[in-house]
Amino acid sequence: MLSFYNVLQYAVELKLLDFNPVDKLRVQSSRRKLSGEVDRRVVVNVRQARELLIGVTYVGQRGKDGRRGERLVAFYACLYFAALRPSEALGLRERDCHLPAKGWGLLTLEKSRPVVGKRYTDSGEVHDDRG
Repeated sequence: MLSFYNVLQYAVELKLLDFNPVDKLRVQSSRRKLSGEVDRRVVVNVRQARELLIGVTYVGQRGKDGRRGERLVAFYACLYFAALRPSEALGLRERDCHLPAKGWGLLTLEKSRPVVGKRYTDSGEVHDDRG
């Protein structure tokens, strides 16, 4: 997909514009100082994560099988405990998970399913399958 900048740059090449007006914009840099440390006041801790997982088990039924709460527990557990991005957690399938009865398991990320909206996918689905 072409960016807006590239479209304007192409217009310059075709001599439809004298210059790319985006080049004249001033971008203000962030004045916020980055420390490189995690602020524990804004990051979920283990107790909060477990409370969230308990809370989503009470979410009502949706879909044919009525297992919405179970799906949400798996989704949020993957985000917190495996540090997956939401699109990566949505792309997980049972065959991608090696979950032993005890201890840590292994998740193999085969694909990602970012939410882009129905208008922006070739399939007309909300999620776009990516490798």
